[in-house]
Amino acid sequence: MGIIWKRIKDVKAGEVLGEDIYDSRSFVLLMKKNTKLTQGDIKQLADREINWIPIYVEDDAESLSDEYYEVFEVETSTKKKSFSEELPTVLPEKMYDEYIEVISNFVEDLRIGNRIDVSKVTNTCIGIVDYLEKQKDVILNFFSSHNLGFLRKHLINTSVLSVIIGDALNLQRHRMISVAKVALLHDIGWAFIEDNFQDIEPEGMAVPEEIFKKHVLVAVEVIRKNGENFLTPEEMNGILQHHERFDGKGIFGRKGKSVNWISRIVQIADAYDSLTSQITSKEAINPYQAAYWIINRSGIFYDPEFVNAFFKVFGVYPPGTKVELSDGRRGIVVKILPNAPLRPVVKIGNFELDLSKSSQLWIRGVVFE
Repeated sequence: MGIIWKRIKDVKAGEVLGEDIYDSRSFVLLMKKNTKLTQGDIKQLADREINWIPIYVEDDAESLSDEYYEVFEVETSTKKKSFSEELPTVLPEKMYDEYIEVISNFVEDLRIGNRIDVSKVTNTCIGIVDYLEKQKDVILNFFSSHNLGFLRKHLINTSVLSVIIGDALNLQRHRMISVAKVALLHDIGWAFIEDNFQDIEPEGMAVPEEIFKKHVLVAVEVIRKNGENFLTPEEMNGILQHHERFDGKGIFGRKGKSVNWISRIVQIADAYDSLTSQITSKEAINPYQAAYWIINRSGIFYDPEFVNAFFKVFGVYPPGTKVELSDGRRGIVVKILPNAPLRPVVKIGNFELDLSKSSQLWIRGVVFE
């Protein structure tokens, strides 16, 4: 016997479940593995918004319908893609994939009510902080898409970005770890709202306010329920308030410095990764456009002090931005110099050009492709 995944609308009465099915909102078992499905069972799953289910099939070639494999692969075959294929990613790919697995297992344990191993999540956050601390020059080349979908990638990227911003704020190590934890978990509520950890709508898209509110409340609820004392009250509030706005027009109406300080860091990283991500409903914008989007909302959405820290690291032309120089040559920004944010280091072919050391060259504009 083998297993294929079918859309719920294509499942027929008499077919047999290949795995247990859990409700993504209430975390309870709906149907057990080996259940022979009736039309009523199928309707119940559809009513619970379970979109895909695993079905047992015979192991012969004729019964394994290519139709179902092709449909499923269309939705899951997105490859890893970073800002620049010419640069190494901000974390080594092996480390990145290891952390993806940790957060995937953590969410799955929360989903089915298993006792969660908080040490793996904590060690992941410590690993992010320690790795970035050891890098003389952090290469800000992030994955903009991942074969496992938006959300997993987004949690890792937001954690890394938040730590980088925290470093620019000269935070102590224990505070950096708190920032990494909140950022890594800030959006896990979506995993219990969207079936099967699917892609979610990013910052700036038309998502109803009640859904935004629900995903932060669910995140806090499932962590509190299954991970007692895992997060401090300050860290829990960091998750709860990450959609507040500096001008007070966020979900709960908190304003200015009364918004949790970790939230004020994480929401900048959250926006940057969301804007530069490619998901099913939108194309990514480039790092240059994302940086301007954030800077233009300083004092409105975001704390100006923390936007300034972001600007010190990312500059006007963030790493990964393709630019044209005043002499017509084109290259890619690879490094921002804190004292010369308008004159970064640009890679042209096989060599790097430090514009801060050349008064005769400057960036004429951004190359949009």
